[in-house]
Amino acid sequence: MKKFYLVLKILLILAVLIVLAYLVTHGDSEVILEKPWFGE
Repeated sequence: MKKFYLVLKILLILAVLIVLAYLVTHGDSEVILEKPWFGE
């Protein structure tokens, strides 16, 4: 089971890095915060 959690952690870190890279390259955090999946 430990290997499974390790894979999950790696995927989570990758997802965070992708989101951060997207935020940095687009630089429009305000627009992203206004998206529906963040709630209104």
